[in-house]
Formats: sequence, structure tokens, C-alpha cells
Amino acid sequence: MDDWTGAPPPEGPLPPVQNPATTGPVTSGSFQKPADYYATPPSPRSDRPGCPKWIPIGCGGAGCLVLILMILGTVYVMNRGAGTVLGFVFSRLEADMGKLMAKDVPQEKRDELQQQLDELKKKIARKEVGIVAVQPVLQSLQSAMSDQKLTAEEVDQLITSLRAINGEPEAAPSSTPTPTSL
Repeated sequence: MDDWTGAPPPEGPLPPVQNPATTGPVTSGSFQKPADYYATPPSPRSDRPGCPKWIPIGCGGAGCLVLILMILGTVYVMNRGAGTVLGFVFSRLEADMGKLMAKDVPQEKRDELQQQLDELKKKIARKEVGIVAVQPVLQSLQSAMSDQKLTAEEVDQLITSLRAINGEPEAAPSSTPTPTSL
């Protein structure tokens, strides 16, 4: 009993010591000792974990291509396609406005609003009205439709802003004020 375990020394010669750098990792069952892991040389390149070298290059190239296409699409919309986009936006808003109209809005106001919107869409298609000029109408539409209904007063405001863009004079008020004497 020479060692600390209390077991008798093994009989016969000791097994030869293996060098992990030349023979590979020494494992005990399914567990590899950390010292053996770090003592082994790296595996050949084909066995290396991770993705192949072309994947980051391919993904980066695809990302650059998407970015370039987005920039070109923006340039196209800003130069030629803005009228198409605005026409589509106003068509969708028209469909929503028909559903949100309050019952107290008279039919003549509905027809006038439709007529003004049609005129604006024609001007946009002919490129007579730009995006900047349409912005006040879009803002008034957004504020009018934010409560999910269009009242008669909101329709009047929309008609007034559409007339301003379409270049039509405002309708004369129904009751004319009496002139004051000087």
C-alpha cells in the first residue's frame, strides 16, 4: 500500500504513456478531458465547425443587392411613380370614406366630395399637383378619419381643402351678410 488510495500497486509493467499530439485525443468513455482537448492539434479545414466561407460573402452580397434595389425603387417613385402611388392612396381613402360617412351628411356633400377627389386624382395623374401640395389634404383626411367617422363639418373642411388644391373658388356662403355703411 504505497499510494494514497490504499490499493495495491498493479502487477506487471505500466502501460505506455500516449502523446495526444501524435495519437489523437485520449478519451475516457464519452468524456474528453480538457487537457486532452487543448493538447490535440486543430482538425483539417474541412472538418472545422461553422458555416462555409462563401455564406457570409453571399449573404453580404444579397444584402447589398437588396439595398441597391430599394434605392433605385425610391428614385423611381420620386421621379415617375409618385402619381401612381398617390392615386392608389386616394382610391383606398375613398373606399374608407364611403364606409365612415355619418348619416347626417347630405347626398349633395357626398357627391361634391367625390367630384373634388376625382378632380384631384386627374391632376395627380397629369402631374399638375405634387406630393407637397397634397400634404395638407392628407393631414386633414387623417384628422377627420381618426375617430372612425366623417361628420358633415369634417366633410365641409375636406371639400374646402380639396377646392384649394384643385384651384376652384370656394362656394359662396348660403346667407350673405348685410353690407355695413361707412
